[in-house]
Amino acid sequence: MTRSPKTVFLSDRIIDAEALMHRHKIHSLIVVDQAGKLAGIVELYDLMRG
Repeated sequence: MTRSPKTVFLSDRIIDAEALMHRHKIHSLIVVDQAGKLAGIVELYDLMRG
């Protein structure tokens, strides 16, 4: 389990999420709303198909 998982907000741009994944050499991010509650998970594959 990851000690400090990387997260993005629902309002963040896709390109910023992709850059974060590349910078940290990871393939998925946790997506949270403005209150910090889980909204979903996005994977690099999802961004590549979209």
